[in-house]
Formats: sequence, structure tokens, C-alpha cells
Amino acid sequence: MIVGQGLTLTALGLTLGLAAGVVAARAIRSLLFGVSELDPITYAGVLLLMLTVCVLACWLPALRAVRIEPSTALRSE
Repeated sequence: MIVGQGLTLTALGLTLGLAAGVVAARAIRSLLFGVSELDPITYAGVLLLMLTVCVLACWLPALRAVRIEPSTALRSE
């Protein structure tokens, strides 16, 4: 459940970031030398890197939480 919620926010953020990246690339078109403004390899690489980081950021704390006994977690302050 926690990972699913985190990945939903990740998908929203990646979608908005991709749209903003396309707009920004078109705005600075004259400064991009040797790379097209809509370079699919660059966009795919960045999306894959960000998705990997977000999956790990959601999954690792959830994995730690699963390993804790529920009664112990409820008793601790």
C-alpha cells in the first residue's frame, strides 16, 4: 500500500517533470549544442534514473516496517 501510494506520486511527478522539461528545452533551444531538444535517450535515461531512485525510496522503508512485529510497534512510544 505504501509503495503504491509513493509510486502514484512518482508517476505524477515524472509526468509533470517531463512536460516541464520539454517546455524548458524548447525555451533554451539555442544553447543546446550537438543534442536535439527532444533527445529521447536523454529523457529515457533521466526518467529511468528517477524512477529507480523513487522505487528504492518507497520500497526500503516499507521493507523495514514489514519486519517489525506489530505489537512491538504499537507499544513503543
